[in-house]
Amino acid sequence: MIPQVSELVVLQTIYLLLQNGESVKVSLVKLTNEIRNSVLVRQLSTGEPPLDINDILSIVKRVLPNQRISLVDGQLSFPHLQLNELKQEIQSRRQTLQNSQLQVIRQLEEQILHPRKVDPKREKLLQLYRDTVLNKLNKSHTLDQLYAQVPQDTSVTKCHIALDSIKNDTPSSVHELQLTLQLAICNAKACTRTGSKEWQLCTQAQIDLDETVQFMRRALE
Repeated sequence: MIPQVSELVVLQTIYLLLQNGESVKVSLVKLTNEIRNSVLVRQLSTGEPPLDINDILSIVKRVLPNQRISLVDGQLSFPHLQLNELKQEIQSRRQTLQNSQLQVIRQLEEQILHPRKVDPKREKLLQLYRDTVLNKLNKSHTLDQLYAQVPQDTSVTKCHIALDSIKNDTPSSVHELQLTLQLAICNAKACTRTGSKEWQLCTQAQIDLDETVQFMRRALE
């Protein structure tokens, strides 16, 4: 997870534990377990080591620098922390994160809709990038099998992906292919039952895509 997300998750979990408790103390072990067992955290931390107690303690001190936080017998104490102020801080951070992600999406859309002219050398690199990503995804499954699960007439998915164009057309940018494949995987996952064989297939496809994208990005830099 990016730091902004991990900080938001920690604050949100502290808020929920304090809200449901009868004191200003929170067990550091319980806080850690709540965060690590969160479905959202597991989804966002695919392929990453989970946050441990030391990570979470560091985040707590970083996001609440003005609080006199103490740790005694495994209990974090927040004697001067007001829940309404904590709630406002969470909402502010959430809005900031949302705005930053929307800005990233707008930039990607701009690059996709108005791509720069690609020189022949870069075009070959982009074709190599496309083929490498597709070969990785096709090792244990194929996009056709994955995307066959998506009904043509469903309100779950925003639009249906033309897989032939993914396989045959040269992407105008790294972001274009990544965004298209990401949408294909998300569409397929949205149409499967959590924990099912098909859902696990989509999850593995996401891991493969992330790993290959990172590798090829470094190669194209």
